[in-house]
Amino acid sequence: MSLSYDATFLSIFLDGYSTKLESCQFRCLFVPFGRRRELKCNIAVLDYAALINGYLFVKKLEDNFCDDKNWLCGIVSFLLKKTARYRNFRTNHEKLFLTLENCYFQYMNAEKNQLFCSADEYIGLFGDFLGEVYQGIFEYSQEGFEDKKIKQNLFIFGKIIGMWIYTIDALDDYEIDKKRHKFNPLMYMKEDTSTLPGKVEKMLILMQTDLFIRFKEIESNTNGEIIKNILTYGMRRTMDNVMKGWKNEGI
Repeated sequence: MSLSYDATFLSIFLDGYSTKLESCQFRCLFVPFGRRRELKCNIAVLDYAALINGYLFVKKLEDNFCDDKNWLCGIVSFLLKKTARYRNFRTNHEKLFLTLENCYFQYMNAEKNQLFCSADEYIGLFGDFLGEVYQGIFEYSQEGFEDKKIKQNLFIFGKIIGMWIYTIDALDDYEIDKKRHKFNPLMYMKEDTSTLPGKVEKMLILMQTDLFIRFKEIESNTNGEIIKNILTYGMRRTMDNVMKGWKNEGI
């Protein structure tokens, strides 16, 4: 229910740089009585991605509670934070947990109090948060990640991914946020609605290009072809769908 594309991409991306692969068997959720399937991967990476997925889900619920006063989201987020897995994350990986909490607080505090008058500032803060998520694997488990030089590159790559996600979401939600008088960083661009989509699209394409450059700078990834397809066709398709939404509204 809470599986996100962000966490799935994170697991594929990080697993491609791991030198420690293990075999694990699993059954398909939708065919539980079928034969077991075998997968070779870094178990720690999958565990980390699953942990981050749960963490991001809790933050999403908290945001819904704060923004829309959705009490159901508030109750579910409260219960999830009481689970053993969440408490173990906070206790056993305290440094990583506090780093993510601090980055997320800075980003949310800036939005809530509208501390900046530039969309770039808000975009950068969320980018910093996701950058910490990507390099956080070194704090969580260094098994299979002997090359420490890759750590900074992971942060930069994760930051650009975060900036892209934040920007495309802001563009997609722009009209709804405007009608509901809710915060949207793109309002600081002071662009007319007829020119805003085109300008933001150029920003997104620049970020996408930068991602390709950064990806090439990092050592070879065994899942490289999958990553390239996502960076090329997946991101382009998402942009096209958002831009199509603006055109359908006659903007």
